[in-house]
Amino acid sequence: MTHSDTTFRDNPTLQYREERNQKSVRLFLSGEVDMRVAPELRTLLHRVIEEDPTDVAINLADVPFIDSS
Repeated sequence: MTHSDTTFRDNPTLQYREERNQKSVRLFLSGEVDMRVAPELRTLLHRVIEEDPTDVAINLADVPFIDSS
């Protein structure tokens, strides 16, 4: 299993950790998800999906706020 921790460029308070195990990807987000980070988050999700993993899980346990605008 591989791990990587990253901060979003457009919102340094939002971070994510990727865990990979063969064809599975787990993303752990922490911080606030707002419209500033939406394009970068979309790019991340598209990149993960294009890799055609068997499973994708997104853990939002450490996300206290998601902007719905």
